[in-house]
Amino acid sequence: MKKIILCAILATFLSSTAFADAFSGARFGGGFAKSDNDSTDVGYGFKLEVGYDLNYMTGVSLSYESNEKKISSNRNYDGSNLKLGADIGYVWILQGTTDKGVFVKPYLKAGLKQYKYDIETETSGTTYLYSYSGISPYYGLGARFQFENIYADLSLDTTTFVSDVDNDQIALTFGIKFK
Repeated sequence: MKKIILCAILATFLSSTAFADAFSGARFGGGFAKSDNDSTDVGYGFKLEVGYDLNYMTGVSLSYESNEKKISSNRNYDGSNLKLGADIGYVWILQGTTDKGVFVKPYLKAGLKQYKYDIETETSGTTYLYSYSGISPYYGLGARFQFENIYADLSLDTTTFVSDVDNDQIALTFGIKFK
């Protein structure tokens, strides 16, 4: 099974060189992110992203997301993630040609994320700080809409860390694509 998946990935990277020039290129963006831990809202924050589309199907990205929230009068949450991942999908040309136009790319993504979460609790005048950090795999899905060289990306991903706690993140990123 692993060999079949590896062959499919290699075929994707090597496929369709005719489309590679039109869709390959670097991208840079910023936006908003929201995180939930086991269905508990843990805040909103920002996202910065840099990526490279290898062809019309595959891309790689590096992103940083940060969020914080005052959960209650005596509890604060602060979190950050650094993600390195890849996406695989298919570009649909909605209008125009492969060089100029409107495109949408629904995709699946996977990668590794380094996370750090701090929960600060104050009880009877004493402040306690609980910190969690580590590296975990993540997976998710998204859609990238592109008009000429401007894009908007909506994505959702999840990971499990620290005693089976699920962390879900949704992000909306706006950016520019370089060809």
